[in-house]
Amino acid sequence: MTAAGVVSVVVEVVAVILLFGGLAVTTVSAVGLLRFRDPLRALHAAGLASGVGVVAVLLASVGTGDGPTIARALVVAALAVVTAPVAEYVVAHATQVEEGPHEGERHTGDPWHE
Repeated sequence: MTAAGVVSVVVEVVAVILLFGGLAVTTVSAVGLLRFRDPLRALHAAGLASGVGVVAVLLASVGTGDGPTIARALVVAALAVVTAPVAEYVVAHATQVEEGPHEGERHTGDPWHE
């Protein structure tokens, strides 16, 4: 087997590991969404899917060897990494404003207008 063949096999194995790892994280996250009734805990479970799960599945596209597919997947992964935390913050902030402070918190209401 040539060096190029070995590299190709290693890339495919890593892609399969990333794919199944991302799918496993996304599945566990979906179970967490169904199990947790508290919005902030459910948001934490959703954060795993939108972060680690999606990025791992998209990085698995490297195994295809198709340049345009890999480029698109990298752009989508970068956008997911940048936008997911912002969206999660907005949802968490809206939940806190709607529900009020949790027990043990010092501030009351909206922290921006205290």
